[in-house]
Amino acid sequence: MIECKKCGHVDVYTGAPCKKCGERYSLSPVDVRQKLAELEEAINYKHYEDMLECYHLLADVGNTEAEKEYAKILEKGQLTERNLDLAMKYFYRAAKKNDAYSAYRYSRLVSRESDEAARFWLLFSAVLGCIESYPAVAEEFRELGHEEDATYFYFLAACSSDVDSIVTLAKRHCDGIGAEKSQSYAKWYMDKLKIPPIYAIKLAYKLRHATAEAPPEPKPKDWDGLLRMLTLQARRKGYDTAYLKLSEILSARGDIEAGAFVGRALVEGDGCKQNVTEGLEMLTRSAAKGSISAHLALADLYTEGRFAKKDSIIALDHLGRAGELGCAEAYERIAEIFNTGDGVEKDIGKAITYFSLAGDLGSQSARETARRMIDERDLHYSRALACEGADTENALHSFALAASMGHAKATVKLGQMFESGIGTKINRRGAFLLYKKAAEQREDSALLHLGRCYANGIGTKLDYRLARDLLSKAERCGVEGAHEAITVIMGRKMKKVSKRLYSASMRLVYQKKFDEARRLLEIASDLYEPRATYTLGCIFEFGMGVKCDKDKAYSYYEKAYSMKFRDPRSNYKLSVLRLLKSL
Repeated sequence: MIECKKCGHVDVYTGAPCKKCGERYSLSPVDVRQKLAELEEAINYKHYEDMLECYHLLADVGNTEAEKEYAKILEKGQLTERNLDLAMKYFYRAAKKNDAYSAYRYSRLVSRESDEAARFWLLFSAVLGCIESYPAVAEEFRELGHEEDATYFYFLAACSSDVDSIVTLAKRHCDGIGAEKSQSYAKWYMDKLKIPPIYAIKLAYKLRHATAEAPPEPKPKDWDGLLRMLTLQARRKGYDTAYLKLSEILSARGDIEAGAFVGRALVEGDGCKQNVTEGLEMLTRSAAKGSISAHLALADLYTEGRFAKKDSIIALDHLGRAGELGCAEAYERIAEIFNTGDGVEKDIGKAITYFSLAGDLGSQSARETARRMIDERDLHYSRALACEGADTENALHSFALAASMGHAKATVKLGQMFESGIGTKINRRGAFLLYKKAAEQREDSALLHLGRCYANGIGTKLDYRLARDLLSKAERCGVEGAHEAITVIMGRKMKKVSKRLYSASMRLVYQKKFDEARRLLEIASDLYEPRATYTLGCIFEFGMGVKCDKDKAYSYYEKAYSMKFRDPRSNYKLSVLRLLKSL
């Protein structure tokens, strides 16, 4: 009996709304537990009418076990009138909740209407481990000509002591159909039967002299392929619970895309119990193995900040990795982020770059957007060049617009205007940053300007080594003026080094380390340091740590003179002499 919660009317449950007020019957969790207890009592005491009512009521409120049992009763016509259509309805409801037996029975009933749906639910029930489905699945594969797969499912059925499947396997080994031809293997299967059925007596007689040998366990030809086929069908037909279950099975077998789907379902609690931690771990593992959908899912989570801390940098990283794996959508989303400045610094140049990458991967909309933005950028640059000499203010503005959209040549031009103060105040730091940005955009001419900045300390610290590397690269790229800049910088560098060597040598002289001092002076002299050359002349003239040699001293004086060193009153020579006397 069931009581209406609205009007209190008590009546036998028949599935219809309350006869008195028309309200549909419903059960709370407490009511469900009470009805389950009543069902158990009805089964124990064989109160069939009460048992039927409880099954019907619980099936209508979504209890999976009750749906299955009530469908069985309707299918067999036990305790009530047989109703195959209604049985199919309840089997379907339980099958959608991944009940293996219900999926099998539904496949048998729905075969009257749709072979495709029947085949899906039959295979799905076998994947879930429904023993009753194995012989039927084997027959399906046999009819399709997939003999190895048919043998595998006959084997599963045989393991469950299905006599027909055992005989069939013996025949297959006898005839070599979908299995290795061997009377010994066939005999092994026939020996599993204590008494062969009548239709197998002839086969048993044929194998009477054979020696039984256990056959190797058969394998399906492409089990993962079968699972993927079913997964695609479930997704296409909207069987969400089956799709999730198949994805879980595939994920456990190492399928990264299935793992990504299950991970997202766990994070959002979609079709399963929510477990954010486990879901994020599954998504991260799938992403690490190269799953595009996992990268996109993680990007969504970090962008929205719903189940993970909002982090635009991590989101961009995942989108970038998905793009590298060939996902046009990922690059397009990155482009939109830089175009709008959502969570990052707005950068139209990067937006154009990523729109172009998405276009290269096949996105027509991204290709058209990139083309439109590039045309606009080129127009700003052309306007700037047209008024560069006559109207510096407008030229500066147009160069700035083009540079902000990622035009590398415009960025260099803007840097030159900042460095020289054309149309604006001198801003050497700003010029350096613009040259650096243009170099990152692979503009060759920017290497020359960036090298000059490091060589002369324009907007940054002096760094001769980096300057030389940048200018050398510019020279290799054919940038005009790069070679001359290298020559000037290297000359300046040598002069600086030679001065340091000269100072170090004079300190060694004070320390009476004449041999070491002379070696440093010779190196400085080779680097065209005139004072070092003249000092070497003094050393040989006065015999400072060496044998006196007037001729050699004279040659060093001549060389220093050619370097434009002058000592008209011999003041420098006298200071060296005084140094010697003091020592």
